[in-house]
Amino acid sequence: MTTAVLAHPALDFDPESHIYTRRSDGVAVPHWHQIAEAEGIFDPRWIPGWALDRGTTVHLACEAWENGTLGEYEWEPWVDDYLGGFRTWYADSRPELIASERIVCHTVENYACRLDRIYRLGEFDIPCIVEIKTGKHNRSYALQTAAQMLAAMHEGLVTACDRAALCLPGDGTYKFHPHESAGDEDVALGSVRLFHWKRRTQK
Repeated sequence: MTTAVLAHPALDFDPESHIYTRRSDGVAVPHWHQIAEAEGIFDPRWIPGWALDRGTTVHLACEAWENGTLGEYEWEPWVDDYLGGFRTWYADSRPELIASERIVCHTVENYACRLDRIYRLGEFDIPCIVEIKTGKHNRSYALQTAAQMLAAMHEGLVTACDRAALCLPGDGTYKFHPHESAGDEDVALGSVRLFHWKRRTQK
């Protein structure tokens, strides 16, 4: 099973290399993780390979459960501990799924990213970008959702939205972390611009 990434009208995405390219001219578009790593926001050495594999599997299980196809695949027993937290969050929050695994691109600032989910939560009418994470919350997630929000707003996917990370620790529970600092947007955008400035001026 692979994640069903919704195709973007102007970009091609290679899931193996995680590279986005413009269909118009074949030029690669930097993605958020690339920018965050280059600017010291995120270091892939923080996450061992087994943790990345775990995250991928949990994402697939959550997607299958939402789509009603969970029973069509075989899962390792440990997946239930993460999926249990996801189900509990669903019961508590009553989310309405708006978009899943959506690629968004900010053509003015020249970056792309893929957001996990956009939900409408409970009685609130404002959409919320939600990143599904396994393990503990990390402050870099707030900049990730800020970059996603700016790109989603640029494309007109949302006009305004909340942001959050849904952390599944693997014990049947969940922790929902709202990202409420308006300064996150400035830092995320500044990181994108600094990344491109370095590229333009390096010799």
